[in-house]
Amino acid sequence: MKLFVRGILDRIFVVGLVAFLALGTVIVIGQLYGVITGNGALTIGMAKNLGKTTFYIAAVVGLIGYVQSYLYGWKSGD
Repeated sequence: MKLFVRGILDRIFVVGLVAFLALGTVIVIGQLYGVITGNGALTIGMAKNLGKTTFYIAAVVGLIGYVQSYLYGWKSGD
C-alpha cells in the first residue's frame, strides 16, 4: 500500500511541478512582452488570470513534497 501511495504522489508531484513551472514561465514571458510593448493591461492580466492557478498548483506540490519527506524518511540534512 505504501508503494502505491508513493507512486501516485510521485506522479502528481512531477505533473504539478511541470505545470506550475510552465505556467510561471508563461506569466513571466507574457509580462516581459507586455513591458516591452508598453501594454500594461497584458502585464496585469497575465498575473491576474494565471496567478491564482499557478499559486494553487505550487501549494499542492509543496504539500505533496512535505508528505513525501515522511513517506521516504528523508532527514533534514538530506
